Formats: sequence, structure tokens, C-alpha cells
Amino acid sequence: MAPLLVLLVLLGLAPRLARPLEPCPGPCRCRGYRLDCSGAALARVPPATRQWTFSMLDFTGNALSLIPPQAWKGYPWVEKL
Repeated sequence: MAPLLVLLVLLGLAPRLARPLEPCPGPCRCRGYRLDCSGAALARVPPATRQWTFSMLDFTGNALSLIPPQAWKGYPWVEKL
């Protein structure tokens, strides 16, 4: 029974694993669990463009004067800004 369960789980995950990753929000760079937008001349937080669990966002050297609460909806796992 257990091998059948494992097979069913793997078959269910296969389509998700086969999907290519979407690129990082331009002009940022993805570096593991860090979204690096430093020095990118941003005036607002870029929308998330891929399903990834970023735990750190780097917006140093940008012109972010106001960050609306809805800007964080695409980054639910962020621990450090």
C-alpha cells in the first residue's frame, strides 16, 4: 500500500515540477532565498513573478517612499527586509 501511495503522490507533483520557473521581477536578481533589487532605481515594490519562498528582500539604494500593504501579498514568507 505504501509504494502505491508514494507513486500517486509523485504523479500528482510531476506537473508542478515540470513547469519552468518564471524569471525574477525585473530588474531584480534571484539569489537563492534572497530577492536582490539593490540599486535598481525602483519607485515601488515589484510584483512577484514566480512562486518562490523568498525569505529576504533587498531594496537598498532605491527610491521607495511609500509601500502599500498589498505590495507584500506576493512575498508571504519574507523574514528580512
